[in-house]
Amino acid sequence: MYPDDAIQAFVRPWWEKDGSRSLCRGRLMDAFVPHADQDPTVFIVEGRTVATAHEQFDFRIEPLDLKVRYRPPKIPVAALPQYPGEVRVLYRAKVRKVLVVGTRGWEDPLEAGLRRSTESRHP
Repeated sequence: MYPDDAIQAFVRPWWEKDGSRSLCRGRLMDAFVPHADQDPTVFIVEGRTVATAHEQFDFRIEPLDLKVRYRPPKIPVAALPQYPGEVRVLYRAKVRKVLVVGTRGWEDPLEAGLRRSTESRHP
């Protein structure tokens, strides 16, 4: 079934069906994986559009520069808090198959009682 020089030829069985939805080593799953060939950009919040309302804010997008220390906006936006030493980096990502190689320190959101989204990923 597999070529003699493929790793699948030495390991039997290569895939085992598992009906559970738990996160474990060796599980194949879907995840958003960033494109590798893009230049990093940073999302900079400049402040609220209207000083008394948190629904809208002004921002700019520019190339990420490690030499520039970004400062929090003069008028903070409640939905986007700014923490010291952090920036918001933007990147494009696509759903790809990934292989889980370890779970140490990971809390499974489904086991923690969080709901799965009912929205479709694809329009």
